[in-house]
Amino acid sequence: MSIQEPYRPRPDPTDRFAAPEHFIDLRKMKSNLLSEPISAEKGHRHETLYKTRTLTIATFVFVKDGVLKDHVTKGVVMIQVVDGRIAVKTSSQTYEMSPGEVLVLAPNVHHTVTAHQPSQMLLTVDLAG
Repeated sequence: MSIQEPYRPRPDPTDRFAAPEHFIDLRKMKSNLLSEPISAEKGHRHETLYKTRTLTIATFVFVKDGVLKDHVTKGVVMIQVVDGRIAVKTSSQTYEMSPGEVLVLAPNVHHTVTAHQPSQMLLTVDLAG
């Protein structure tokens, strides 16, 4: 009896992040994510665009009312809205965000992301910060 590997719609990260330069078209990335045959978990899909030991850059694509539930990270978090409108709720405030706006959170700040409409955000996490 063989063990079936989980579905992986993208190349292995070791291969994706090996090059010394990376050009990323966020519009194309959004289209690719929306066309994946697996369903969106909690109303969102994401892909890590670049990753090192201390830095992660990812894009998230949300359907209307999609949620990234309450979570916390040990690093500095930067959330940038690329398309649509999202709300980022922390323990102290809710930030209503539109394209071109950026929110930076210190390490260990709990936050929840909710999309008011179909949206895309760019997430950067810096564990060295």
